[in-house]
Amino acid sequence: MNKILIVGHPQSGHEDVEQLLNACGMASAQPSRREGYLPQQISATLCKAHNTGTLQRIEAGADVQQIEAGPVWNGMALDLMLGNLEQSFWGWSDPQSVFLLDYWRNLDPAITFVLVYDQPQSVLTRLDAPAAAELSPQALQQRVQGWSAFNAALLHFFLRHPERCLLVHAQQVRESAASYLQQMRARIDAPWSEHAEQLGGPLALTDGQTDETGVITPQRAAPDALATFLADALLSQHPASLQLYEELQACANLPLSDDVGRAAPAALEAWHTMVARQLELQAQAHELDQREQATRALQAQVDAAQALATQRQALADQLDQARQRAEQLAQQRQQVLDEQARLHASESQQQQARLAELASARDKLETRQREVAEENELLLNQLHQVQEELERHYLDAQQKAQRLEALQQAEASLRQNTDQQQKQLAEQQEQLRLQQERLTELQARLKLKEQEAQKQLAALQTELQSTKAQVSEPPAELLQENELLLNQLHQVQEELERYYLEAQKLKQQLPPPQPAKPVHYGAAQRVQQQLGYRLGATMIERSRSVGGWLGMPFALMRVARQHKRELPQRQAQRLPPISQYRDAHEAERVRQHLSYRLGQALLHNVRTPVGWVRLPWALRREVRDFRRQRQAQD
Repeated sequence: MNKILIVGHPQSGHEDVEQLLNACGMASAQPSRREGYLPQQISATLCKAHNTGTLQRIEAGADVQQIEAGPVWNGMALDLMLGNLEQSFWGWSDPQSVFLLDYWRNLDPAITFVLVYDQPQSVLTRLDAPAAAELSPQALQQRVQGWSAFNAALLHFFLRHPERCLLVHAQQVRESAASYLQQMRARIDAPWSEHAEQLGGPLALTDGQTDETGVITPQRAAPDALATFLADALLSQHPASLQLYEELQACANLPLSDDVGRAAPAALEAWHTMVARQLELQAQAHELDQREQATRALQAQVDAAQALATQRQALADQLDQARQRAEQLAQQRQQVLDEQARLHASESQQQQARLAELASARDKLETRQREVAEENELLLNQLHQVQEELERHYLDAQQKAQRLEALQQAEASLRQNTDQQQKQLAEQQEQLRLQQERLTELQARLKLKEQEAQKQLAALQTELQSTKAQVSEPPAELLQENELLLNQLHQVQEELERYYLEAQKLKQQLPPPQPAKPVHYGAAQRVQQQLGYRLGATMIERSRSVGGWLGMPFALMRVARQHKRELPQRQAQRLPPISQYRDAHEAERVRQHLSYRLGQALLHNVRTPVGWVRLPWALRREVRDFRRQRQAQD
């Protein structure tokens, strides 16, 4: 993509160079996409942002400094390039870009610079009449110094970057367009127009006007020879500007040829111009004399016409009197006709008013009929909706009644089973009490038997010791008695052991005491306190407004933090599983709510990055499935 930036002094004729390139295929710059800025507006913005003076205030080379724009300003230029991305060959001219030559050069290496200059006399010969009349020595010096500073900046930039610049003389471009285009083709491979081949002779470019063949028509007149001669005389006092012009001529790619506009000496041309103006003034004076003579003859004719006008005025007065009489008669006749027309119009207006009233009444009646029909249709629709709602409520009531009946039956059977279990438990407790009483009795009897046996044994031992003390050899009767006592003692021990073993068997046969299980309700509330259900309910509540959507992430985070704070308190309660609740079926019903399903989908997908991506589709799928289930139930 080829781009051309044309920079020249405001009075150098840089517009002619731009119009020539436009006629040969260069497109004009389109506005930027975002702000709609043209290149000239971007230059003005950058100059204003960096406090650069205007072109009219340039007086020295220090006033023409290159702007060092930061990267923050590159966005406007890049947006301009995007706006012209579809154009393969485009450009623009901007004198104010003299402050931005380095900026555009560093921004895009595809930009070619066409630097346009002209004679220093152009600052005087191209002034408009008011500015030329007010020209003072100070103003002349300021304009010449401004021209020198501007063109010195162009020359300095050209010498530093000759490979990307083309320094041309504006008048030479107009006189030899073909040579200029040939040098442009050597630097830029662009799609030139077919009219570029037809350009060979001198051209004068002003407003880009072309003839039927597309070739630009010459319209700019050459500078006045007398004005040029006087400008040369004035600029002779400023040799620095003339020296700068010679340097531009020496370095330019297309300088002004010596034979262009130099067919006759400047002083002789100025003399001829002055003579031509004097002849023109004499012709104008002769023409004024002729006009004055014609004016005097015309005045005589006017006097004669005034006399005729006086006579005509008298006749006109008589005619006016007759006309006034005729007008009075016409007014009387018109009044009669107006009265008849008024009566007819009043009758017509009354009839039209009556017809309008009838039409209005008919329209109102038709409107009322339509309203009544619409109200009837609306009432019928509402009636159908009410019937459908009643049927749905009736079916819901039947289902709830069936569920309630099933629950009542289950509760009755559960109560019956509970009563039977309580009876069995009471019987088992009674049997256990009886067995414990028997065990206690056996233990008491065993204790008594042991005490009696110990007493008997102690008495026998005492008696045996006394007998042994009295008799060294016991008699046979005493031995038999002792043996009998020992046998009785063994029988008592065997009986005690038998009682002890029987008591142990009874203890083993008794079931261990079981504590009564508490009855729990509130399974639905347990599910509603879970994090998933609370998150889903928050999502549904916040989705009803735009502000709710915006604050939904913070609301979900707040719910999660609150649940985390309440979790230790719930864990300390040590509640049984929801399956052991009497109303566990209510928990399953709550799990089918949209709040619980949305919350579970959110918790399932927020654990991984892929889940975050799939989360919107998962939530949408849960809503769609929930609506389908509701429709199926209805």
